[in-house]
Amino acid sequence: MLYAILAVLGGLPLQQDSPDEPNSPREGPGRLERRTPPDASTMSAEVRLLWSRPRVRFDTREYVTGVFSGLVDMQESVGLDAQAPALLADVRLAHWRFSLGGLSLDSEERLSRAVAFEDDTFRTGSKVRALAQVAWFDAYYRIELPEVEGCRFHLLAGIHAPRIKILIDDGLEEANEGFDALWPVPAVGFEARLALTSRIELHGGLVGSIIRYRNPFHLDSGRPPRIDYSFARVDLGLSIRLSGPWRITIGAAYVHQSIVDQSVEDWDGAWVDVGGLTAGLECRF
Repeated sequence: MLYAILAVLGGLPLQQDSPDEPNSPREGPGRLERRTPPDASTMSAEVRLLWSRPRVRFDTREYVTGVFSGLVDMQESVGLDAQAPALLADVRLAHWRFSLGGLSLDSEERLSRAVAFEDDTFRTGSKVRALAQVAWFDAYYRIELPEVEGCRFHLLAGIHAPRIKILIDDGLEEANEGFDALWPVPAVGFEARLALTSRIELHGGLVGSIIRYRNPFHLDSGRPPRIDYSFARVDLGLSIRLSGPWRITIGAAYVHQSIVDQSVEDWDGAWVDVGGLTAGLECRF
């Protein structure tokens, strides 16, 4: 049954070759033919929609005013979207890969309990508008490794430029944090592709970054804040060739971002987790 399904999608003959047939591309019944994936010089553009269940949390501590929020889950406290689409786009040009991703979450909620954020405290019963925006742009150089059992691997080394913004507004007061001290950071990873049939390809990858630094161009009370930032993205899926250069892609993805911006004035932290199933369209040329 599995062979029949893959045969329809991948263009395999429904009648399998005999295991005794000379020069058979398969060594036994039901074994799928493997083909080499496109080489590193192949160019492609892919756009995917990630239907996610995001989770956004923050913790702010204002030492001057004495306002401490504690760890706040925005889905639970201010009714931020529990499900939302995120955009993932990847372009490969010869030995380079460029990636763009992001999502925007918003809500209007009457608070069941008080919520503190930055210098403001929003009281129980207040009707607030909440916004959380996450985006990133990556540029990687792809280093091809030796092929293993028909699978091609590439190491990735480059930069990751993130953006995180959180806002809460009750019509009288607006509190927001954009983490302006956050700069592009180095990132590394790998990606792999394995041709299962002439039309179906399995692909996956992992990229990430963990870094601590001080931004000398962004001062709080005359001193640069300390930034602790981490990022991880995991992808796994199938690419199915339709006709010509076009392919559809299905799979899953997970993205994690966390940042702590600490200075003598305040301590601001945010944690974002986005994961779910993906579907998209790819063009190879």
